[in-house]
Amino acid sequence: MGKDVMVRQYSLAHLMLINSVVCGLEVSASVGYTYLPPLLLKAGFCAATTGFILGIGPLLALLSVPHMGRVADKSRWRLGRRRPVIFMFAAVLSTSLITIIIGQKVVKNASGDASFTMIGAGLLMIGGVLLDYSSQAAFNPCEALLSDLLEGGSRSNVDAGFAVYSGLLSLGACLGYLITAVRWPRPLSGSLLGGQEGAACGVALALLLASVVATGVAAKEESTLSLSVQPGSSPLRAHRVDAGGNILCIAFRHGYGVLPLLRSPFHTLRRVTVSIFEMAFNVPRSVYTEVKKSPVVLQRLFVADVSSWAAITCHALFYTNYVGQVVYGGSPVAGVGTLHEALYNEGVRMGSWGLLLHSLTACGYTTFLQDQMIRNYGLRWTYLCGLMTFSACMFGILVSSDIKLLNLFAAFSGVGFAAITTIPNSLVAIYRSNQQTYFFDVREDRGSGEDFAVLDLAYYLGQILLSVVMSYIGQLLGQPQCYIIFAGLAGLASCYFANKVIFSPCQLSSLKGFN
Repeated sequence: MGKDVMVRQYSLAHLMLINSVVCGLEVSASVGYTYLPPLLLKAGFCAATTGFILGIGPLLALLSVPHMGRVADKSRWRLGRRRPVIFMFAAVLSTSLITIIIGQKVVKNASGDASFTMIGAGLLMIGGVLLDYSSQAAFNPCEALLSDLLEGGSRSNVDAGFAVYSGLLSLGACLGYLITAVRWPRPLSGSLLGGQEGAACGVALALLLASVVATGVAAKEESTLSLSVQPGSSPLRAHRVDAGGNILCIAFRHGYGVLPLLRSPFHTLRRVTVSIFEMAFNVPRSVYTEVKKSPVVLQRLFVADVSSWAAITCHALFYTNYVGQVVYGGSPVAGVGTLHEALYNEGVRMGSWGLLLHSLTACGYTTFLQDQMIRNYGLRWTYLCGLMTFSACMFGILVSSDIKLLNLFAAFSGVGFAAITTIPNSLVAIYRSNQQTYFFDVREDRGSGEDFAVLDLAYYLGQILLSVVMSYIGQLLGQPQCYIIFAGLAGLASCYFANKVIFSPCQLSSLKGFN
C-alpha cells in the first residue's frame, strides 16, 4: 500500500528557518575564502602549494558527495534522510574552524621557531582542507532537503523556496565578509583567539551552530523508520517497517536485538569510505560515468556550471590577495610588524569590503530584481545576463587602480553569483516536477540527492580546475593579476555554455534522438 503524500505550503518564515543552515555554512565558507590563502601564504606555503591545498577539499567532495547523496536517498534514519548528514558535516566544519583558530595562533606566536611554525602550518592545512570540504559537501543534503519538502507543491512555492535558499546563501556571504572586514575589539582578537583571523573564525562558529539548530528544529522530515509489533507475531521480535508499511528487517529483542539498528550508520559509513577509495583510483572515468548516466538536461547544465563556478570561486578566493598586493603594494611573506605586512593586511581588509558589497548586491538582486527579470525575459536571458555582468566586472577590476571603483566592480559582479546559485537549482526542481517531459529517458526511482549531486560535481570540478591550472600559472608568472584574468575568461566561457542549457520542453524535443 503506497503512502499518502500530504503536500505542504510553507510560509516565508518557515522557509527561512528550513534554509538557515545554508546561511551558517556560507558564513564559514566566506571567512575561509577570505583568510585561507593569506594565512597559508603567511605560514610559508608557496602559491602552487596553496592552490594544491585549496583543491584537496573539492576533490574529496567530488569523490564522496554522489555516493552520500545516493545513500541518503535510500536511508532509513529516524531523523529523516537529510538532517543526519547535515549534522555530520556541521560537526566537521566546527572542528575545522577551531583547528584554524589554533593554527594561526601558533604561527603568530612562533617567533621564528621553525618547529612551532611547522606545527601551525600543518594545523592550518588540515583545518583549511576540512573547512573547504565540509562547507561545500554540506550543501548537497541542504538542497535535497529543500527539494524533498517542496516536492509535489506548487511552482510558486518551489520558486519561493529556492529564492529563499539563494537569499540566505547571499546573506551568509554578507555576514561572513562583514566579519572579516571589521576590526574586532581586543577581547576577541587579542590573546584569546589570536588576532583578527581567529576572532572572525570564532564568530563564524557561533553563527554556524545557531543556524544548524534552527534548521534541525524547523525541517520536519517524515521519519523513514518506525518500530512496530505486527498483530499475531511473536512478542520476542519487532518488524522494522518503512513509511509505506514494507518490512525492512526483523530485529529480535534479546541482547543482540538492537544491533541491526546500531550498525546502520556504521555500515553506511563503511560503504561510503570503501566507495571513496575505489573512486580515487579512477576519478576521471567515474565522474564521466556519473554525469553521462544523468539526463541530458543535467549534462548540459553541468558543463555550464563547471566554468561558471571556476570563475566565481577564483574571484572569491583571490580578490583580497589581489587588492593586498596589487592595489596596496603589500606582501604576504613580509616580516611581522613591517610596513609591507601592514599594507597587505589592510588590503585584505579593504578587499573584504568589496566581497561584502558583492554579496549584498547578490542578495538584493535575488530578493528584489531577479524574479522580475525572469518574468519579463525568461530564465535563459536572466542566466546569461548574470554571467555576462560578472565577466565584464572582472575585466573592469583589471583596468582599475582606485579601491572605490575596484570595489564597485566587485559589487556588481554579485549579479553573476545570484544567477548561478538560483537558476540551476530552480531548473533541477523544474525538471523533477516534470518527469514525464524531461526524465522519460531515465529510471523513475532517481532521487533528488542524486540529481543535485550532478550540480555539486560541477561546483567541485570548477574549483579543482582552478586549483590545478591557476596555482601553477600563478606560481610561474608571479602576478596576482592572472587570477582575475582567469575569472573573466572563465566567465565568458560560461556564457557560451549557458546558451546551450535546456530551459523548455521544446528545446529537448528538438535534439537529435529526442523527437
